[in-house]
Amino acid sequence: MTRYHGQFLLDKEKGKSDARLRYRVKWEGNIVAFNVGYRVEIDKWSTDTQRCKINTTHGKKKISASIINRNLTRFEDALDKISHSGHNFSVTDFKEAFNSLVNKNGKSSQKLKSKSLFDFYDDFIQEEGRNRLWTESTYAKLKTNKNHIFEFNSSLKMSDINDDLMQNLQFFLQDTKGFRNSTVEKQISFFKWFLRWAKRKDIMKDESAIAFKPKLKKTQKTIVFLTQAELKQLKEYSPKDGQNYLRRVKDIFLFQCFTGLRFSDVINLKNSDLQDGVLLITTIKTSDLLRIDLNDYSKEIVLRYYNPKHPNLPIFPTISNQKMNEYLQQLAKDAQINEPVRQTFYMGNKRCEIMLPKHEVISSHAGRRTFICNALSIGIPAHVVMKWTGHSDYKAMKPYIEIADEIKVDAMAKFNGLF
Repeated sequence: MTRYHGQFLLDKEKGKSDARLRYRVKWEGNIVAFNVGYRVEIDKWSTDTQRCKINTTHGKKKISASIINRNLTRFEDALDKISHSGHNFSVTDFKEAFNSLVNKNGKSSQKLKSKSLFDFYDDFIQEEGRNRLWTESTYAKLKTNKNHIFEFNSSLKMSDINDDLMQNLQFFLQDTKGFRNSTVEKQISFFKWFLRWAKRKDIMKDESAIAFKPKLKKTQKTIVFLTQAELKQLKEYSPKDGQNYLRRVKDIFLFQCFTGLRFSDVINLKNSDLQDGVLLITTIKTSDLLRIDLNDYSKEIVLRYYNPKHPNLPIFPTISNQKMNEYLQQLAKDAQINEPVRQTFYMGNKRCEIMLPKHEVISSHAGRRTFICNALSIGIPAHVVMKWTGHSDYKAMKPYIEIADEIKVDAMAKFNGLF
């Protein structure tokens, strides 16, 4: 049996702290190398484990080690399959077989016919995730969508996809899963993302499914944020002894409220990002380069954690978004953030309304919304706020501007009771 040996290597360049990563394969006197598609920080790479070191990020995009390492496994899995085949490939045949297995071209008609829709969905997640630098959150959303489609019909083939099937999928998500219309629309949009990829790959012929638009009644989503009074209330609240985890969550959330940063960007802030009292960052979600001017409140918070001796370490303690939201709701409840929030939504044609205390619906994203709403309400121009938040057009700001106008009307009404 032919023995193949694969190894990840760094193509180091003089004067650079990172290197291009490639995968070299040797067998029977032959050598081929494949570009993995990532640049990694040299001091964050382990030659022994052939992986990026845990909890590190790499390159200008700050790609997490877990994403890179997951894709490295695909290269090793491909070589394992070739090794177990027992064939002694020529260099040309090896490249074709290997590329097919790691989904770079893989156009064997026989394989296409035998693969299920879910095999292609896995290919889509792997390829698009790598090429578009998905976050862990995006991976999770698309895998959840695949699971919903599998529950709908576990034996789907690409040839089954058409407009009628999309209509039946909509009914399944509405009636069987009991999802709100907004969730149904989101799940169908995720599935259509996969279908557009399949069309580009010439895997799917019928385009009617891509053109499908579910007819669903919708309402404008309630924007949950803290008023100035609630923000002051939370700021002045002190968690009990032994609740240091809530103190950290409070600091992270308030920092969002005073900077407008997304949770993902706050958690990924490095000590080196703070320069002369200004944050210079590239956002995780949109890769925008932002300059964040710190006010007294945000500066006070960040200086509690800032450590210039470790420029490459995160400023704030690491916490998952799920845990952040869980602890934030506990914190808001303890701080008596109890204002009722009306949530209106549709399930099919049925209009539903529920009232919940704000501490039950608050999430980390409310910090960014709080910053925007309060900034607009105190008179900071929208175009200035957009420079801080990275919004590219006024359409995304419109709901916040409407809220700010309502706040101003209520504030002016207070003059009516002066005399």
